[in-house]
Amino acid sequence: MTRAAGFYNTLLQSDDPAVVVEVLNAYRFKEKLPTNIGTFTVPLGVPEVLREGCDVTVVTYGACCRIALDAGKAILDVYESEAVKVSQKDDKSPVTEADTRAEAVILAELDKTFPDIAVVSEEAVAGGKKPEARPKFFLVDPLDGTKEFIKRNGEFTVNIALVDNGRAVAGVVFAPAIGKLYLGGPEGAFAQ
Repeated sequence: MTRAAGFYNTLLQSDDPAVVVEVLNAYRFKEKLPTNIGTFTVPLGVPEVLREGCDVTVVTYGACCRIALDAGKAILDVYESEAVKVSQKDDKSPVTEADTRAEAVILAELDKTFPDIAVVSEEAVAGGKKPEARPKFFLVDPLDGTKEFIKRNGEFTVNIALVDNGRAVAGVVFAPAIGKLYLGGPEGAFAQ
């Protein structure tokens, strides 16, 4: 709550217009209340531009949105190529270069951004890499809808969820072929 107050105090000092949609998941963390709560500020950092527009530009400080968009770009690079090589996993389900490229992007970025949170990812698990069980972890399907991807019908997504004590508490779903991003958490779901 303290950082949020500092964030809003910083915004109030600006002359720039803004609409803020804030996820409230972080309020469960206990922070020491400063004596200068009305004037306390925090640096805003650099937001990530999700979509630049003429009237409204959508930005986020949420890393998983950018990770899903980057994975979607890796998928589209393969999707737009001439031929897609298809292999089979041990369970006989298909896997493509797009699956492995997207997973590599996601795993590298999650490891860099959230090094203390385990990741359970479809292709890694299918390959035998199973992380130790923890109460909090990311659940990743880097390319959900591989069969649709192969058919080139555009019906596939990038899925990243944060699971805490057996419950999904936040998630990002990105449909790269149509450019739609969906965000979800305890306060509801939003489409961009």
